[in-house]
Amino acid sequence: MLKVGTYQSWFQPDKRLTIRPEIGLSTDIFSFDYEDGGKATYSVHKGNIVAFNGGMAIMAQLKIFPGTTIAIGPSGKFLLTEIANASYEFDGGILWPDLHSQSETNGFSRKYLNHPSIGIKVLLLQKNLNGKIKMGIIVDRQWKKEEEAYFHFSRTTEISIYVSLL
Repeated sequence: MLKVGTYQSWFQPDKRLTIRPEIGLSTDIFSFDYEDGGKATYSVHKGNIVAFNGGMAIMAQLKIFPGTTIAIGPSGKFLLTEIANASYEFDGGILWPDLHSQSETNGFSRKYLNHPSIGIKVLLLQKNLNGKIKMGIIVDRQWKKEEEAYFHFSRTTEISIYVSLL
């Protein structure tokens, strides 16, 4: 999976402890091709999804020592729209030989817009590289209501590289 995003943050860099609100947009691009089951029953998921998300966070930011800060706080994410090209196939195998189903999803969807996820975001920013660029790492843990979608999940953990342009 590849995630690319742009976020805007507001904080007071000269203070040791500050509040860091953040809003932004991101694009998640992922491909999948996996099979589950065996001779009894099996299913196959294949496809590509490009998802466009909105996100926000309100973090408390603390300078650990000069040039390095850590921020932590609640975050949220919601799907604006997605473009999917996916297929699903299920076969009952030897247990239910008459059971076979297939489905395809192609095009745009906004089905999940009203189901945001909420979580905790941790941001570690390192020293300036050349006075104008900072690099860091983000860990974002999100929870959401499990839905009938391409995958059945209710939690995600994202680990990202962060580049800040001052």
